[in-house]
Amino acid sequence: MSRMNNARKGIGFGIINNLLNILLPFVSRTIIIYALGNQYVGLSGLFVSIINVLNISELGFSAAVSYILYKPVADGDDDKVCAILGFARKCFAIIGSVVLAGGLIVLPFLKRFISGDVPSDINIYILYLFYLGNVVVSYLMFSYKRILFSANQRYDIETNISSVTLLIQYVLQIVLLLIFKNYYLYAIVIPIMTICNNLLCQYISKKKYPQYFCKGKISKSEIDALKKKVGGSFFSKVGETIYLSVSNIVISSFFGLVILGQYGNYYYVITSLIAIFAVIHNTMRPIIGNCIVTEDKNKNFQRFLDFDNIYIWVSAFCTACLLSLYQDFIFVWVGKENMFAFILVILFALNFFVGRISCVPSLYIEASGLWWESRYVTLAAALTNLVLAIVLSAVIGLEGVLIASIISSLCIMFGGRLIILFKYYFNKEQRKKYIKTVLLICVSSIGCILVTFFVSNFISAENILLLLIKGVVVVGIFGVSYLLLNVGNKNSRRIWKIAFSFIGIDKIINKLTKRN
Repeated sequence: MSRMNNARKGIGFGIINNLLNILLPFVSRTIIIYALGNQYVGLSGLFVSIINVLNISELGFSAAVSYILYKPVADGDDDKVCAILGFARKCFAIIGSVVLAGGLIVLPFLKRFISGDVPSDINIYILYLFYLGNVVVSYLMFSYKRILFSANQRYDIETNISSVTLLIQYVLQIVLLLIFKNYYLYAIVIPIMTICNNLLCQYISKKKYPQYFCKGKISKSEIDALKKKVGGSFFSKVGETIYLSVSNIVISSFFGLVILGQYGNYYYVITSLIAIFAVIHNTMRPIIGNCIVTEDKNKNFQRFLDFDNIYIWVSAFCTACLLSLYQDFIFVWVGKENMFAFILVILFALNFFVGRISCVPSLYIEASGLWWESRYVTLAAALTNLVLAIVLSAVIGLEGVLIASIISSLCIMFGGRLIILFKYYFNKEQRKKYIKTVLLICVSSIGCILVTFFVSNFISAENILLLLIKGVVVVGIFGVSYLLLNVGNKNSRRIWKIAFSFIGIDKIINKLTKRN
């Protein structure tokens, strides 16, 4: 199967999976807010953040093993794949044990992470164990088999499995919430469905790739190389996890569960968008990795520029939608009493856009295996974010959390990744061309975002129908703004021709042209 077909399938099924991952939790979260209250969604967000920090022992291992598998899979070296798979199984068992031990150590200190009261009908220790058990069981039951899908550029298989189990999980959770209004029943479904997901992965991987099973040993030199990749990736992912978890923990500690729940409502929208971008990231990483192994750097640099161009423009479109529709959506969804001041909306939108700018450089760093070289970048960004979030929250309030994230993301995450990528893979001349291209795209993107906001701001959306109408208007305004700013731009036409070719629009146009 070609790279293009693998990418189409991976992104297509990944988007379906993420639509389920957006809509089903949205319904579930809405029911929790109205049936139980904001404290429950705040508690869930806090536990997920704590577990994410505990989960750092795995961080980077799967990606590093996938990278090492690219070559033996491409060469058809089944013995090498089997040996690496056996090594991965042992490592995942150790990782699961470490996460369990770390989680149990944190257990007595849970109350210290919560400012104010907790729901009277909830034992936070029992609930926390449900979330911890979910992560631990994911490692101890065939987690290593997922790496095969990534190494074979078949992200679509993993997302299809996830879609099935996700649908069953949320249907069960929603039904249990509506009938019993019991949060324990809601939470216990999560680890149960994780077990089902892993069993399904095991069954399909065995059927799809019967030649791969745990057998043999990898050499000491290969283990040393893997350790270096994992070590570098570990540092990067530790920083990334801390970076993403800082906000919830700081808000819970400074402002309490109710504010954290309201913040989570806003951030839920952003995480839903990020999840869709993650589909592209996860699908393209093995494909880009294959290109890096088999093709020259100049060709890969042109691909890098094209991909980044499209990525930033799509990010700008999403940012325009956030800025123009955020408050209307929150008003329709959870009511005026759960709305923040508009300055926070601006900061949420800006934080999203700044965060997306560094994604394509990050993807190429991962695909080229530069984890060791970039090991301190995200860690430095995370520590900067943590310090700034604590200081600015104390000085200016909730806005400080988002300002801290924006500063650390732009100055350290983006800048650091550029330095690493162009020092160890691309070159200085290519870096100059890239920076010039990105600056031009960002300036024109911000112009489109502002025009879209100011024009659409004349429409007030106080119900779902008006919100949908305003959404259509926002899409139209952004599209027109983009076309006006890029009239006569040959590079822009070439970029979107590539995008249309990828999704198959060019074939449809050719068929229509032939008919006429």
